[in-house]
Amino acid sequence: LQHDVPAELMENRAAASVARTGRGYRIQITQTQDKSAADAMLAEAVAWWREQAAKPDSPSFFDQGESPVYILYRQPYYRVRLGNFVSQADALSALSHVSARFPGAAVVPDTVTLPR
Repeated sequence: LQHDVPAELMENRAAASVARTGRGYRIQITQTQDKSAADAMLAEAVAWWREQAAKPDSPSFFDQGESPVYILYRQPYYRVRLGNFVSQADALSALSHVSARFPGAAVVPDTVTLPR
């Protein structure tokens, strides 16, 4: 019998593939009204994150998965943020590393993707 039903549904594991979100923190690296500037910063931040994560001695917060860098739009600003930190202490610990590359970065509360 052939079907297109995902194995997660057939085995009653549907929630296993769904990302959970909750209150946490991210590091905001820029805020701008210019969409193209936000897109350029996003690309720069993703490249930087991947470069840092590939280093063998990188801090553990780079183990968050595939480049957690986001653009959030709240009129009139585009905000580029990175990371999914459950605690403010974790975000502040990462801030010193991030601000070396992105001066003016700051920890902000946000809805984040929680680890499984």
